[in-house]
Amino acid sequence: MTLIAAVAHDSRISIAADTKVTYEDDAIASARVFDLALPKIVLLRDELAVAISGARPTELIRQLVVRRDQELGEIIEHLRGVEDAGFIVASLGGPSIWTVSDGAVERVAAGELELEGDDTAFDDFTMLFEDSRRASGAGPGLYMAMDSLAGPGPWGRHPSVGGYSLVAATSDDGFRFASRPTTIAPRAEEPARASSGDSDLRVSIRLPAGNSSWYQSLVLGGRGRTPGAVGIFVLQAQAGRLFTHDRPYEGVTLSASDADDFARLARERGQELHLIQNPLPPL
Repeated sequence: MTLIAAVAHDSRISIAADTKVTYEDDAIASARVFDLALPKIVLLRDELAVAISGARPTELIRQLVVRRDQELGEIIEHLRGVEDAGFIVASLGGPSIWTVSDGAVERVAAGELELEGDDTAFDDFTMLFEDSRRASGAGPGLYMAMDSLAGPGPWGRHPSVGGYSLVAATSDDGFRFASRPTTIAPRAEEPARASSGDSDLRVSIRLPAGNSSWYQSLVLGGRGRTPGAVGIFVLQAQAGRLFTHDRPYEGVTLSASDADDFARLARERGQELHLIQNPLPPL
């Protein structure tokens, strides 16, 4: 399972997803939420993106990539026949969002938050999204909510949601992955919450003793001839995972001294990544 979300706003579309893969009957692999992360948003072309949830995500991404040049209707028809999965299909023609699940196709109204995946996380995500949307707008609200649920902080209590938070959104060139830094905190104990108003939520957390390290990651979205590529670089590990435009269902680990070095190694493999300048402040 997983969690994917999308909203059409201000003639734009924003999409967010976690990157955790849950392996049936393999709790150890399922717990490797960082080194076995998988980008579950597929940028098929500039005007078309699909987010996936459910079982067999690697195979589902592979099936989508080989259909990259098909018409929108053909892709939706393919997704209608997929079992044990849910999809959010986003097209800039409109712009429009559809959900596809169990053979049913529904169009999502502009401004309406759409969620697929682990429904036990829907209420928490919706609350976080609405709170952030009031303060920062729909686009930032979407990725801020996903950051909270996917990360190991006080809201990261849904077993099938985790890893990194991936965001794709409308740009001048079409759909592109957002390049942005993230600081990951150690997993917190269950939070105590106190609300002091409709949009003011205060959270008190306790960090566990022992393994309390923090680390910084940087998501680098593809650009140029490889818009569907994604790189995830972890500063403290001096390594990252690269998912190429043509094969986003397979990750390769690259050891690199810093984000610039990681982007250079990606270029040697034909992948152009958008590098943020000075993205990671010291902890």
